[in-house]
Amino acid sequence: MCVDDAKSPAYNGFAELTPGVAPAWDSAETMRRPDGQYRLGAFVHHNTSPAVPGGGSCIFLHIWLGQGIASSGCTNMDQADMLLLLRWLDADKRPVLAQLPRKDFERFQAAWRLENAHP
Repeated sequence: MCVDDAKSPAYNGFAELTPGVAPAWDSAETMRRPDGQYRLGAFVHHNTSPAVPGGGSCIFLHIWLGQGIASSGCTNMDQADMLLLLRWLDADKRPVLAQLPRKDFERFQAAWRLENAHP
C-alpha cells in the first residue's frame, strides 16, 4: 500500500496491512493489483523527507491501463516504454523528473542538462 491519507503518520510512504490490526490510515493506493498497473514502476520522490500533509503523495511512473486512460496524478505508459525507462534510470545519478512538451524540452535541454530517456 502507498498511504495517501494526509492524517496518517505513514503519509506518502509504503505500508503493509497486518491481518487483525486496524490500519493507521483511511486511504491508500493498493500496489498489488489484479490489473498489473504497478507491476513495473518507479516511485517519484515528491513531498518526501519529510512528507508535508496535503503536499501530494503516492506519485509513480507506471504501466497504463490503456492508451488515453488517465491516472490520478501519476504518469503512466505502455509496458515497453516503462521497461525502457527503468533500464535507462540510474539512481546513482540522482535523476530529476521534468515533464514538459517536446518543444519546451528541446528549448531547455542544454541549459537544464536534460537527457532524453525516449527519443
